[in-house]
Amino acid sequence: MKQSHLLLFLICSVFGCENTKTSGTGSASSASAAPTVRASASTSTSAPPTTRSASPATAVEAPAVVGEWRGPFQAELAKVTLDPGVGDSTWAKDKGTAAVGKGQLELTVASDGKVRGKLSGALGDLILFGVAEGGLVHGTFSAEQPEPTSMSGTVELTLTGDALGGELRASSGDAKLVRRATLSLKRAK
Repeated sequence: MKQSHLLLFLICSVFGCENTKTSGTGSASSASAAPTVRASASTSTSAPPTTRSASPATAVEAPAVVGEWRGPFQAELAKVTLDPGVGDSTWAKDKGTAAVGKGQLELTVASDGKVRGKLSGALGDLILFGVAEGGLVHGTFSAEQPEPTSMSGTVELTLTGDALGGELRASSGDAKLVRRATLSLKRAK
C-alpha cells in the first residue's frame, strides 16, 4: 500500500470510516471521498461526526508565529534577591561588567511548532531550541560546548501586534552571573 493509503487504512481501523470505497487493489477510489470518522463508544454521541483529511499536515494547526524573527537586545545585570537570613555574597560581588551589552536573537518557527535559533553578542554564541503554540514561544538556549562560565537560559515570547515581545533570562553555568534582557523581535524580510 502507498503511504497515504496506509494512513487512511489505519485511521479507519481505529475510528471506523463511512463513505470510503476501495477498489480491488486496496486504494481509495477517489481523492474527494474523504472518510467520515464515527464517534467511538467512549465519546459523546451528541456531537455530529466530523470529517478529517488523511493528511498529517492538517492534523496540527500551525502557530501564528510561523516564520523567521530577529531582534536586538541589551543584556544587563539581573538583581538576585534572597530570603531574609540567607547569606550568600556571590551575586553581591558581581559588578555587572561581564556578559552585559548588545546582542542579537534570530529564530525560526516551523509550521509544526518547532523553534530553532541562535543568539550572539554579549552573552556569547548560543543555540536555541523551543516550541511555539498559537502566539507563544518558549525556548532554552546554551553554548554548543558548555563551560562553567558559558551562559544559558530561557526565552519567553508573546505575539503582540506584529512583534514577538518578552524576556530573556540567563545565568552562567557556575551561577555566578545572572542576566536579563527585554526582547522585541520583528519578522525577517
